Amino acid sequence: MKKQGKLVLKAAVAALAMLAFGQTVAQPMEVGVAVHFGHNRGNLALTQDFVAKSGFVSVRSDVSWGMSENASGVLGLRDGSLLLRNAMLQLPTVTRPVYIFAYGNALYDGGGQPSTPAGYAAYSRFTSTILPQLPNFNSSYVELWNEWNLGAGTKPAVRTGSVVDYSAMVKVAAPAVRKVAPGAKILVGALADDFPDWTFAKGMLSQGALDVADGLSVHIYNHCAGTKVGSDEAMGRLDALRGYMVAAGKGAKPIYVTEFGWPSNTAGTCGVPEMDGALYTVRFLLEASTRNWLGGIWLYELLEGGLDPADRESHFGAYRMTEIPNSRDAVLKATPILPEVTAAATKPIGCVVTSVAKLIGNRPVLTSSAGALRSALYDDGTRRMVALWNASTKPLVAPTGTLNVTGGKGGAINPLALCGVAGGSYVQKSATATGTSFGFTLKGGAPLLLEFPSSTAITGIEVRE
Repeated sequence: MKKQGKLVLKAAVAALAMLAFGQTVAQPMEVGVAVHFGHNRGNLALTQDFVAKSGFVSVRSDVSWGMSENASGVLGLRDGSLLLRNAMLQLPTVTRPVYIFAYGNALYDGGGQPSTPAGYAAYSRFTSTILPQLPNFNSSYVELWNEWNLGAGTKPAVRTGSVVDYSAMVKVAAPAVRKVAPGAKILVGALADDFPDWTFAKGMLSQGALDVADGLSVHIYNHCAGTKVGSDEAMGRLDALRGYMVAAGKGAKPIYVTEFGWPSNTAGTCGVPEMDGALYTVRFLLEASTRNWLGGIWLYELLEGGLDPADRESHFGAYRMTEIPNSRDAVLKATPILPEVTAAATKPIGCVVTSVAKLIGNRPVLTSSAGALRSALYDDGTRRMVALWNASTKPLVAPTGTLNVTGGKGGAINPLALCGVAGGSYVQKSATATGTSFGFTLKGGAPLLLEFPSSTAITGIEVRE
């Protein structure tokens, strides 16, 4: 209904009416993080601690074809794939892992991306044979290759891949995966930097690659985009991809962002300050949660990959590496293992993600908008949080406003502030028997989060400019 020209959305929290600015949301959005046990590196103790704090039930890791099939053509868990299996056994709450079956094997098509019927069949055999040996395989996400469009796994290495070959390969592999793991979700694509204008994705749509899958996976980065760095450009690109899928008649297929993030390297090029990366991440989470066609998002990555301040690829982590940790030997030799020393320090993004990402992933139960202002209530039954943010940060519009909360007594705290992240300010303007009114100021493009006591029922929110 309309009130003073502003949209007011009110409903009983108990009904859990999943509304996102007028759209009905069918189910929660998966939120997870990338790890690299399949690449023979990682830190199990840190992963266990992160999973416990964040409540995530999904981590994403590679399964290497080259490591899993030996020179005699025998498939089995060895090296990185064995490490991954043993690590996952010690992460029992991770019930929906993402397993990426990728990269070439020297026995087929020159060791590069499969390009022949024999290569397609061999990749299909690798995927369908190894998958059932991994924990929670039948509730997993199975990603067929990784960044094929950028030439990942090519020999000799090139920065491109054939959409025809990829589509042909997944049409062979997907049915084989479906046969051994009918409960798994099959993702195709894992596309990165698909510029300009999602050219490779459009090719996949025309080739019918998505017909055999449960969703399309993509990687979203823009840290080298100059003035476009941030969550706005990233979400705009996803909206465009969604439009192409709808136009192609594939609107029922979700999009999964299996990698996103901003590197914090302090030397070299394209580094993003840690605080900015944390704020971009929160905005990306909030915007993603209001799009019911986004099935899940996975932060890249859990732990930084190195110590070189100029190595951009080593500084995507939620945790800052303080020394080189590697749990490979311990994980391979013993189950369970003794906890390792966590050789890492939490970055702002790590604190934010463990604090609020899972709650936001449950999607809003109530939303309200006024001009460029957005607000959403997140309620998982034990925590209640209202988020406030601008629809666009460049240029910044509507930096101040009023939030009226029906219910919500007992005061509020800002979980971003607890992580040392500046997200704006707020002040209680009035309180009645039925609710509370807050005035707020948003700082730059940062969202403001207000978490209310768990004993407080919130039955309505209204944001005003």
